[in-house]
Amino acid sequence: MPNSRKAGKKNVSAWIEEGDKGALQAAARDRGISLSDLLDELIQNKLNNLKKKTKKLSK
Repeated sequence: MPNSRKAGKKNVSAWIEEGDKGALQAAARDRGISLSDLLDELIQNKLNNLKKKTKKLSK
């Protein structure tokens, strides 16, 4: 079903500059992955870096 989502996932929206969106789309295309997968990877990397700096974040 096209509208089915993975369990445990939530939709997140953000406003970004048009040029930034184009750059993200190009980076995802160059890596052969979807924009959503690229954003998920970037978010996970940022969270991992924050976890290293502070023990206040869970998961």
